Amino acid sequence: MQPGVLRGKAKGSDGKEWTIQIELSDREDFKHKPGTYPLGDQTSYDGCRQCVIGYQGADELLDASKYIFQTGGSMRLDTVSSPPSAISKGSLEKVELREVTLNLQTGEVEEIHGGTCYRINNFDWDTTPAPGKGCQKAEDCGDPQTVACDVKTGTCVAFQCEVETGQGCKDNELCLAQEIGASYGSCYPTCTPFYPQDSCLPGFECVALDADQVRGKCLPPGPGIEGASCEPALLNTGCQPGLRCVGPEGSEHCTRTCDFFDNTVGCPAGQQCVYGGFCSAEPGDSASLGSPCGADAPEGLPCGSDGTTYRGVCTGGSCQQACRLGTVYHDCGEELVCTMGDGEAALPTCQPKLLDEEAL
Repeated sequence: MQPGVLRGKAKGSDGKEWTIQIELSDREDFKHKPGTYPLGDQTSYDGCRQCVIGYQGADELLDASKYIFQTGGSMRLDTVSSPPSAISKGSLEKVELREVTLNLQTGEVEEIHGGTCYRINNFDWDTTPAPGKGCQKAEDCGDPQTVACDVKTGTCVAFQCEVETGQGCKDNELCLAQEIGASYGSCYPTCTPFYPQDSCLPGFECVALDADQVRGKCLPPGPGIEGASCEPALLNTGCQPGLRCVGPEGSEHCTRTCDFFDNTVGCPAGQQCVYGGFCSAEPGDSASLGSPCGADAPEGLPCGSDGTTYRGVCTGGSCQQACRLGTVYHDCGEELVCTMGDGEAALPTCQPKLLDEEAL
């Protein structure tokens, strides 16, 4: 999120949900300072200094199909900087939003006759940093460039590390940003999935960072039971112990984990372990490793079942064994080498060695 922008969801009495965006302009010809500002006389999105706009039909404003824009009410700013930062405190009073067309080139808005009208009677926000405050998400702490939510204590702290270099974290910790684009973040204890000698402290779960399950980060478990909808989070797993929040974006579910490469942790009856390290009851392709997959098999469909694990994925029309990149692993045997695929799935699979590799 860019500085000076707040975003959230709101539903009107008609049941329609909108993404509502509050924006403080970074225009050079205007200096923000505390005070109360009328919104009804700011009739252009491109020219407004304090904006309230809503949209539907897309995740980002400029891709939306419908818009509502301020036509009345006021915005009070108690804490603000100029140019605006992620730190601000204020409120909206009796804001009226009407359905408009938005010219993306000029920023001009035009009210739609007979369009939808909404009202925000009152809304308060406060993103000023609160060190020591309990937190469940990064937004609870204020500006992600200056504060973070410490995963180990669940409290707001000054930012702990530099994301690009990892400076500030210990050798057994990983620096992760808690907001997209943030330069600073929090230190997460690392671990090795399914390896008791390098596990997390009591009360934490080892969550694999990648599908190869080589390295993980320690997170406290979340509330979701197996099969429940969940939302991936930076500060907990979203699911109860032994489960992970996985699936296509927007439709993730709590799913049991498994050790894909070493088989130390398997799946319950009726499920098989698939690449990525989670259990699935969904049938894969019946092809064995090295054989053609079905004509309608999508890229990445599990295949090559050995009865407990789908050892391969369908890519390039055939069932190819999944593997881990790197010379320290020997998933492919002597005649093959682990290579990143170039199909739609783009997964590492076992491929014949090239001549120069054979010579080595």
